[in-house]
Amino acid sequence: MVEHPEWLFKSFREAVNDCALHEISMQGYKFTWSRSKCKPNVVEENLDRAFGNSELMILFLDAQFSNLVVTISDHSPLLLKTIQPEVFIQKCKFRFDNKWLREPDFQN
Repeated sequence: MVEHPEWLFKSFREAVNDCALHEISMQGYKFTWSRSKCKPNVVEENLDRAFGNSELMILFLDAQFSNLVVTISDHSPLLLKTIQPEVFIQKCKFRFDNKWLREPDFQN
């Protein structure tokens, strides 16, 4: 992993803070990009991250961000799984009341 000057990330961190974003932690191998794979001077970086605002984080409490390592590309494919909570809808029968026919705007 290469060390980068702090000033390179200042604007990015400010944007994340200004937008009140939270990072979704990644599962799997921590590096998402590499150069010179299978060689002695390999360079690996974590270039990719996933963020969401508070509403998204509450809606998708079980969101999973995974690094799917492959050997073909220098970039890893990433998968963001969002498991939306089940919404229970109570089923009820529609009932028609004849009194509604007497309403002045019923035909409209």
